[in-house]
Amino acid sequence: SVCQMVLLVLAYTSFCFISYHVSSDWALFGTTTLAWALYHALDGRINECTHSNVADQKSYGGRSMMKFIMFLNSTNTVQLNQFSPLKRDWQSGKFARLPRETGGGSENGVFPMKNLTEELAMIDHDVIAPILALEEEEEKPYIPKIDHGIVAPLLALVTSIGLIANFLALYGVYRFKHLHNTFGVLCVVLALANFGDSSIHLVWGALGPYLFDKRTLHGKRGKIVGLYYSMEKNVVITALFVAMPITLALIQVSPLFWTDHCYMIYFKDCKVPGWGHADTKCNNMYSFYVDFLIPLVVFGGIVLLDGIAISSIRKAIKTIAKYDENFKFKLIMEIGFLVQSVCQKAFSIIGYASLSVISKYASNNDWVLFGTTTLAWPLIHAVDGIVMFIFQARRDFNRSPSSVFRVEKAVVEVMKLDSRELKDEKNAVEGEKMNHQDVPSKKRPN
Repeated sequence: SVCQMVLLVLAYTSFCFISYHVSSDWALFGTTTLAWALYHALDGRINECTHSNVADQKSYGGRSMMKFIMFLNSTNTVQLNQFSPLKRDWQSGKFARLPRETGGGSENGVFPMKNLTEELAMIDHDVIAPILALEEEEEKPYIPKIDHGIVAPLLALVTSIGLIANFLALYGVYRFKHLHNTFGVLCVVLALANFGDSSIHLVWGALGPYLFDKRTLHGKRGKIVGLYYSMEKNVVITALFVAMPITLALIQVSPLFWTDHCYMIYFKDCKVPGWGHADTKCNNMYSFYVDFLIPLVVFGGIVLLDGIAISSIRKAIKTIAKYDENFKFKLIMEIGFLVQSVCQKAFSIIGYASLSVISKYASNNDWVLFGTTTLAWPLIHAVDGIVMFIFQARRDFNRSPSSVFRVEKAVVEVMKLDSRELKDEKNAVEGEKMNHQDVPSKKRPN
């Protein structure tokens, strides 16, 4: 849990913060699109390795606290917000040849959700004529700075790693019996979310520009894809809090159903391809209060509860060590779940920082902007899957006959030691009783 949280923090930092401060096109790509895909891959890897490193033991201590941590750990949303340089540049007309007031874009500019004909139908006749003249004007072909021949294979590679890592994480939960519990269900939901997110980045981001036209990318199906990013993380595991995250997810995505002015689009033909919100009043409010502040509050709660959990576990281990070494050994194995969550969330927070903060300083370099926004998004999911897989694989590698023998031998030695101590204590008590019985006989007069 700790490792996954670290991963999520890193991904968020890269996507929301670092991407704003980069000046290179490749750095922008790495901190956005690639970072997002890598996050899911590493998250699955962590889940896989953690599950492989923990012995097949039933859960013992800290259930209530771990369930509450899982609840906050499972409620997070990652999206581009209104601070995204992609959205900022689009508002300033950087990616479009048509005036912003029209809501339209040229063939090489930004495509809105509705096609140009529908937009022009709602514009006064005095405005239509200049726009049509501009559209018919012959200009030199727009050549983006970023080579799309490099972007597509890079995104495909990262998303493929994320798909494989999260699939292995799912297999690890199925294979290992110690994950057939609440935490295992959490890992399944997280791996499935990463798998779906990586699939969308693969089909929509890497292959979409070559397979779909603008109506497919920005039409109703495009809105469904944008809707997925708001819902995929708001999943709860524990039965106690099942209604709260679902309600939060429905509230979060409700503007996408009620109005046509809230949606996300994929800028495939701009010089820095990536996801972003359309320039509408609804999106301006939605991107900040829903997509930016909610994850920020959730991350703060996760960090706070993880710190409390770690402190409580350390105190519990010191207390248990005085009474039962075997129970202490089992509790230490349970800490692996918390470490996995913290690692994943840490990477996610970094990605969130990249998307929200770092990307603000990357407007001078298209590749850096691309890395801190578009690439950071799938990179987060890829890294998240890799982290889950790493934690599972560690257990699998450590389950050799010698290691199992050492563990069993250690437990047997502890039990023997306890039995010897009990036997010595019993003998001491019996000897003391005998001494008390012999003392009066020695004091009898001759």
